[in-house]
Amino acid sequence: MPQDKIRYEIIIQAIQQEEAAISQVVAHYRNYINYLSLREVELADGRRVKYVDEEMARRLEVKLMESVTKFRVRV
Repeated sequence: MPQDKIRYEIIIQAIQQEEAAISQVVAHYRNYINYLSLREVELADGRRVKYVDEEMARRLEVKLMESVTKFRVRV
């Protein structure tokens, strides 16, 4: 099933630094951000577990928020 796209109007509002629109963009990419933030550790008993590195996820979210306001739309 293809992922829904972000509506054009939301992108324009995010470029204009509207907080609600930026939040929608971040929410749209949250699963991908979490995937990129996965870390694997080995426990004392030898088992390996994966977890989301919350600090890395927040860094990626901030970078996305900074970047979206720099988008340029060509008409």
